[in-house]
Amino acid sequence: MLQNCDGFTFIEVMFALVILTVTIASTAPVLYVVLNERQTVSEQLIAYEVLHNSIEEFRASKGQASLASSFERNGTQYEQYTTYLNRDLHVCIHWEGRNKRVYEECGVVSYD
Repeated sequence: MLQNCDGFTFIEVMFALVILTVTIASTAPVLYVVLNERQTVSEQLIAYEVLHNSIEEFRASKGQASLASSFERNGTQYEQYTTYLNRDLHVCIHWEGRNKRVYEECGVVSYD
């Protein structure tokens, strides 16, 4: 039954390699986008953490802490600033993600 089996021909092997190459080449850009988005989520978590810590520090110091600053973490430059609206203090962090989009996260401290 298997007496006449000589293996794959060169054309069959080349066809399989072409299919494999096309598959890998088509998934590489998608993997690059997923990696950048994942790094951006990590940057966003850093911004949330810094924002939370800044607001808590401001509350603990009873409004005496300075919140405007610029800092860098993991190669990303963050800018923190404050604005007063009515009787609320808005603390915001602004940065450009690895995916080249600009992000801003804000928190509010209410005065009672």
